[in-house]
Amino acid sequence: MKTITPITVLDYYDGIQIFTATDEIGGNYLATMVGTVGDHGRYLVTGVSPSNLRRFRCGEIDLRTLLLASPPHERFTTVASGKFSDALSLTAIGQPLEYNSLLPDEGFFLEEEPVQDALVSEAKLRNNLILEIITAPPESAAGHRMRANTLGNLILHIQRLVRYAYRAEIRSLRQTYRRILSIPHADLMDVTEPAAAGSYRIVMEPASPTDMFGHSELSRAMERIDRVFATGNDPATARQNLAEHKGHLAGSYIQLMRLLAATETGLRYRWATSDSDESRDAGVTRAQAKELADVLETAVELSTEEVTVRGKLEQANDRSGTWCIVDYDGNRHYGKVEDPGDLDGLTIGTAYEFECVETIDTDASGRERRSLSLNNPSPLFDSGN
Repeated sequence: MKTITPITVLDYYDGIQIFTATDEIGGNYLATMVGTVGDHGRYLVTGVSPSNLRRFRCGEIDLRTLLLASPPHERFTTVASGKFSDALSLTAIGQPLEYNSLLPDEGFFLEEEPVQDALVSEAKLRNNLILEIITAPPESAAGHRMRANTLGNLILHIQRLVRYAYRAEIRSLRQTYRRILSIPHADLMDVTEPAAAGSYRIVMEPASPTDMFGHSELSRAMERIDRVFATGNDPATARQNLAEHKGHLAGSYIQLMRLLAATETGLRYRWATSDSDESRDAGVTRAQAKELADVLETAVELSTEEVTVRGKLEQANDRSGTWCIVDYDGNRHYGKVEDPGDLDGLTIGTAYEFECVETIDTDASGRERRSLSLNNPSPLFDSGN
């Protein structure tokens, strides 16, 4: 028996009215509620092509047209009785859909007006957040080309900016939501088009799938990045305005400006989600990037974050000023002090709370190096958890 797995809810009104699904070999399907069986929804399920699904999601064709465009052998019904993500068994429809009472009337569009924004259309097609990076390094003047190390470093810096914007957003939420959204690798982006046509276009999207309504949590990160560019793009006030984003996010922005200045290029970006009305964009010119890099060169205080480490002291070298604490999850944290004498009186094996300043630098390979500088050690009288 043929089965499908629900993917994304497209219309919700007193229950799930329309959703997309896939079969075991990746075929696309659309399910439309046509009634109930007891307390469960009964759905008309039809196979759909990616192009027609995009046209429906962008308001170019109505639901009836989309359903009638389905192959006759790809028309079924199903009853959804479990969780949204549960596989559904399909039953083939015997009579032609054209003469079936299950077919909806004409005129139901998912969008009131056809979507004109190409990036929003792409986001609807891919059912994900889409980030488009547009740049024009000097070598692109001689053709559609970009230095390999410039391309690699640019992608690494964009990923780093997204990572710390997302983490800053998570920290701003209540503890309950932090636990829900603190998913490993939730901030990772995939490059889907490394060299699209244009000045030089790079297209990226989140590596993690969206939720059942097509929402990506990385939209939070992009909204914060918009605010960073809005406050940081005036060189005259950049240092003061970036203080609002102090920490690794501001540091990531500063390092991106240094890269753009070093490679003599500007940058613009656009992004959209599957439920956006229009794409958003921001950026800096080549001249702005150079001026920002110069102004922010000495803004070391903007790039650091205050962190607290709790655990048992494993090492303390009062000659080199280095130390190591093992936290209660077994992770080792290494750091230093400016004055090695500050480690005097600390006891190996005793539990401490270290208030530190954290700095993150990026080496030539793009790997991040974390540095902890101890400001204030306090003994923890309870050396357990």
